[in-house]
Parts: sequence; C-alpha cells; structure tokens
Amino acid sequence: MDLAPIVALAVAIPPGSFASYKAWRRVSFPRRATRTLSKLWDPTQKRDEQPKLRAFRPGVHTWTLAWKMPTGASTEKWQGLIDDIGEDLNCSVVVWYDGGKTWMRLGVKRMPKRVTYAEFYRAKRPAGQLVVGVGESHEGKIWFDFAELPHLLVAGMNNSGKSRALAQMIVFIAETYSPQQVRMLLIDLKGKGAPEFSRYAGLPHLDAPIIGDLESCKKALAQLESEMNERYLFITASGCTDLNEYNQRHPEAPLPRKLVVVDESADLIQALTQAEQKAFERLVRELRGCGVHLVLATQRPDANVVPGQIRNNMGAILGFRVGNRTTSEVVLGDSHAAAASLPPHQPGLGIWQYGKGLELRVRGIFLSPAEAEERVRLLSRLPVFSSLSPQRGEERELPVLEAPELAAVGDSSPLTAAWHNVLARAGVSTRW
Repeated sequence: MDLAPIVALAVAIPPGSFASYKAWRRVSFPRRATRTLSKLWDPTQKRDEQPKLRAFRPGVHTWTLAWKMPTGASTEKWQGLIDDIGEDLNCSVVVWYDGGKTWMRLGVKRMPKRVTYAEFYRAKRPAGQLVVGVGESHEGKIWFDFAELPHLLVAGMNNSGKSRALAQMIVFIAETYSPQQVRMLLIDLKGKGAPEFSRYAGLPHLDAPIIGDLESCKKALAQLESEMNERYLFITASGCTDLNEYNQRHPEAPLPRKLVVVDESADLIQALTQAEQKAFERLVRELRGCGVHLVLATQRPDANVVPGQIRNNMGAILGFRVGNRTTSEVVLGDSHAAAASLPPHQPGLGIWQYGKGLELRVRGIFLSPAEAEERVRLLSRLPVFSSLSPQRGEERELPVLEAPELAAVGDSSPLTAAWHNVLARAGVSTRW
C-alpha cells in the first residue's frame, strides 16, 4: 500500500482532528475505502443505495471514517462485510454506531511475518495490574490487562501457535512481576508428565508443582475454590468489593493476583460430570472479583469442550486456525468464520477478540522452547514465596506433580498469621 498520501495528510491535518468530507478526494486511502465499500455494499452501484463518507481522521496506524448509511441499512450487513473489506484493503476493520453515523476504524500498519519475544517486549509496557502482550496487528502492538478481562480462552488446532502464545505469556509474567505480586498454577493435560509445562517447574511463582493428570487437576480446582472463598472473606471483611480496592486499603499486606493456566482444557471438561461442570462454570463466573485469572487452552474447541456458559465468561478470546467454519463459530461466536479462513502455513497468526465489537487479526509473539528454558533457568534462582505470604522462602524447584503425590500435599489453608490478624481485627472468625 502506498503510504505517501497518508504521510502527506498527517502533515496537513493534525492527528486527532476530523477532516471534512469535501477533502476526501485529495487522499488516496479514504478514496480506496469508499470504492471498496460501494462495490461490496451494492454491486449495482446505485448512488442512492451507497454509504456516504462524511468525515475521516488519520492516526498513527489507523484511519477513522464516519459514514451516513442509506435508509434501511442493517448492522448485520455491516458485520457480513468486515472480512471482505479487510481483505480488499489489507487492513483490520472495527465498526460501531454512534451519533447517527456508522464509524469504521481501519488499521493500516503492515503486519510483520514474525514477531520475536525480545523485539515485542522492548517497547514500553502500558499501565495496568497484570499486563501481557498478544502480538502485532494492523493497528500496532496489542496488549491486555488480566485485571480487566479477567479470563482468557486460547483455541487452535495443532501447530497453529497456541502453545507459543501460552509460553510467552507465562515467561513474560514471571520476568515482569515478582512472586509476591503474581502466583501461578500450571495444569498440563496433554500427557503424563506435563510435557510442555515441565520446563516451567523451576519458576518461583508456582503455588504448587505442575499438575499433569485429571485426578490432580480436580483436586487442585477444589483447593482453588477454597482459596477463592478465603480471598472473598478478606475482601468483604474489610468492607471492600474487589481485589483492587482491598489492596489499595491494605498496602502493607496486599493479596497477590493468581494466574491459573489449563492446557488442553478439553480433557478436563469432558471428564466432568454434569454436576461438576456446573460447579466449574460457577467457579469461572465467581473468580473474577478476587484476582484469580483463568487461561483455558484447547486444540479441540467444539461445542462440548467450550460450553456457552464458560465461553461467555471469557473476557477475551485468542483464536488460531481451526479446521472448519463450525469450530470457528464455537470459538469466536455465531457467524464468525475468521479462524477457519486463516492461512494454513502461518503458525502464530490468529484472531484477537476482546470485549464487544473488537476483533483484530494478530501475529502472535514467538518464543522458542530453547529461549523459554534459558529464561526460566535464570528465574529459577529467585527465592520461592508461599501463596498468601509476603515472607521470603527457601530456594527450591517444584517437580511435575502426579495424583499419588498430590494427596500428600493436603488441603490445609494457605492463610498465614498476618491474614488471621487482619480478619481478627475485623471481628471475623477463621475457623472453618
């Protein structure tokens, strides 16, 4: 795409100000966008049936255009044209309606063929409680904050980039946030011995050894529910509504956030009874306020594996290539076949869906297994901290945990003396 007209207009029109629709003919990209939309909207090219460009604004990597739509135009028709507009203009497309106009944000940045871990995270990290990068899009670098999600679904077929996405998230969080700020629980159900997550066994952020089987996973989730109840007890006893407010009021003993990553969650969900699945859905729903964040990953995202109640509580979805349109619709929602149309030989290329209406094609961050192991090796030298205690612990390495060993861990409360004192001052009993 020729960037000269964009640069010329950026000089002539300050970013953030809107240009009159009378000036659009002097600019290449809005003209191309108008021709594309007219062609796709009504192939007969009837003037009265076409959207009319009313204003546009250039940004650093985006164009924002405002359209007056013909009478009777529907939102469904817009949504059906988004993929075609993006393909024709080689850009990302986000559409919304406001003030009597239909607004369109077009990302025009060239998407790189590869985004390395070191290159991406060289940039300044945005402000937030638990911020992680997703990758590069037509709109630039994409970041998100777990504190705002609060949960994430990662789906894609084998060798699509799902495992790389999980690896870079885990390593970046471990490198960026201290064990006092973030705790982790890693569950790898791909096979005996947790083949992919075993490289993270030395991380000081781990609350328990890495779990590699279904029986241990179910017990860990039961313990997670107990911890959730204890967290809510701290929060409500202090007259707070969520973790952010609690930590602001108790800077001397803040509760850390906790990241729970389940790789191949399909095996877990399919093994649950109906009652257990209802309990798991309730757990996903209630964790959002106490600072515990779930990352569910699967390479078999069918309707049985991603139930609607669980999907609806995922604040964001990172969908890599899937096998067919039906599976794509399960992951991204009704009538979204974008994950099935991704190129087959470009691992790491995915669809980032966040909130309502934001859907971008992204190039995921690449972190090789060798680099991940080296970074974890350096991190493993840090001391280990207990789940809810800010006190320094002994250096140790947590192995992969199998079912017989988990029983020996026990289900004792992770409450420390400091937390019992907090509750005692509030007049709350800690005896269960």
